[in-house]
Amino acid sequence: MTSEMVPDIHLHTDDDGYVLLVKCLNRDGTAHGGFIWPKSGLVDPGVCSREPTCESGGLFGWPWGLFMGDGRNVDPIAEWRVFRARPENVIAIGDKAKAVRGADGLLPEVIYSGDMGGAMTITSLGRAAWIKAKSSDAASATGDNGAASATGDNGAASATGERGAASATGWSGVASATGDRGAASATGEWGAASATSWRGVAGATGERVTIEVGPSGLASATCDELFWTFRVGAVLIQRWKDGDTYPFIVFDGRNMPDHKDGDTLYIVKGKVMP
Repeated sequence: MTSEMVPDIHLHTDDDGYVLLVKCLNRDGTAHGGFIWPKSGLVDPGVCSREPTCESGGLFGWPWGLFMGDGRNVDPIAEWRVFRARPENVIAIGDKAKAVRGADGLLPEVIYSGDMGGAMTITSLGRAAWIKAKSSDAASATGDNGAASATGDNGAASATGERGAASATGWSGVASATGDRGAASATGEWGAASATSWRGVAGATGERVTIEVGPSGLASATCDELFWTFRVGAVLIQRWKDGDTYPFIVFDGRNMPDHKDGDTLYIVKGKVMP
């Protein structure tokens, strides 16, 4: 597969043929204009059209949780929703998208209601699959849609461009994406992922990982231990295994006054170590 064959993120579907979109609500549970989202089930967007504009109505969200921040600020402690729609009923508007009623009357459906960590966990597999597909067949790429992928014990992938995507798989894989909306994914025991762009997203899975995103980026790590290059404003979600459960924690870089921009934080199972 080459990167040209991979659909845009708002058309990427799961095995059931749906696009999943992440929605951040206001803290009172409402959205723009006071719209009240249900906690589950079908959602009627009301009056809307297929015009790719905000004013034409629809149900807005970030496809697969990528490029969050376009259209509204991210609030980690607000209410969150994940809703799904068929790709033919999802219209891109910049880095966000809207879902509309289908020609057959099919409505978008809320499949998750809860916090940010849960929303990002539910969409993580699809998000990682798109990044991996987008980054096939290249170790280094430069350009507006540059994509790079590396597999091996010490694989390294780097992508530079407006929508660069990098994926590295291996014992000590390193993935780096630089650009306005870069996305990086690293899988391996000592994986490292870095996405320092304005709306960068970085994900790392392994035994002990290193991760970094920019001040408006989102980092996610599935591991017991990690090293986080702290940036004021960045958000980190860590999830780990504890017996038969998988607890998680959200670190909000806007509200961590004890740490300075650029500090390296050593985090073990949700606790910042001295």
